[in-house]
Amino acid sequence: MESENKEEVGTEPLLGGSSRHVMGDYSRVVPPQHFLRTMEKTNRPLALCAEPCMGKTMFLRELADYAQSHGWTVYEISLSSLSAQEATQILTKKSTSICNAKKSKAVKRLVLIDDFPPSDEYFVARQVKSIARLRMAGCLVAISLSPEARQLIEEVPSVYVLGKNELLTFMPGIDNSEQSILTNMRLTRGIPTLVYSLPVTFCEHEDADVPITYLTSLACVASYMLRSSLGIEELRLRLGMMLLGVGSFDDLSRICGQVDLEYLAKIEQDAPFFGVHVETRRFSCIHATRFDVLNFNKQELVALASKHEKLSSESYSPAHR
Repeated sequence: MESENKEEVGTEPLLGGSSRHVMGDYSRVVPPQHFLRTMEKTNRPLALCAEPCMGKTMFLRELADYAQSHGWTVYEISLSSLSAQEATQILTKKSTSICNAKKSKAVKRLVLIDDFPPSDEYFVARQVKSIARLRMAGCLVAISLSPEARQLIEEVPSVYVLGKNELLTFMPGIDNSEQSILTNMRLTRGIPTLVYSLPVTFCEHEDADVPITYLTSLACVASYMLRSSLGIEELRLRLGMMLLGVGSFDDLSRICGQVDLEYLAKIEQDAPFFGVHVETRRFSCIHATRFDVLNFNKQELVALASKHEKLSSESYSPAHR
């Protein structure tokens, strides 16, 4: 955390460095600059509501790069890894400082607030108040949060919400062929963290060995899919699907008990990792798409499942091997 005597709002990006070099040969489904223009025309705030590893922070960095290159003053606030109370206190302090800063009315200002934690009604009300103050001071505001923190955007008036579909990324490859794109999507499903872990040339050769960078990134993504901020019922469903890898909802019910279709529909909407398809009542996790990937991640999954002994033991019984 920054020391009090060194803090100077707006002079140092809190989200990290530029992401222009990272994008390279990778492409977003919708570029961030499109949304900045929309925000400016409508004066509406923007919210990125998606799972971890979906590139929310990188999207905000790209938005900051584009805005700064067009003369905007950009303020960046990171709330990552903070409790609801800590995040609310920092947001209150920084938003007050931004609002009190003397700026010409001709200067366009953009405030980016990354990674709001899940919060109760008291802290959500204070967070909404800070966002409202920034907007009243003439700032455009863009925020990011995970789906379990969605309560915040339900309280922000006129917010324009981007979800999973707008954050998907793909890698066309040097040959720009349809086969390269299909191979990439099969291994990544558009999850930015996985897309960036593959070399540009990899997907041109479908039988190539999966690089260790991809396997390591996949293990990281899997760990975020079982984060502690999720409710216990959703966690059980996610863990069950991970341990089975692929199957039907009936298979899932054998280890989880009766499955809640509302939770599964939510997972289908938010988390491409699991490949949930409610209409056909099936799922197929990314790590089950190739044997070498599944074999690498078996130990990782067992470690993740260690606190759920019933699911772990039943999923690895002979009937499921």
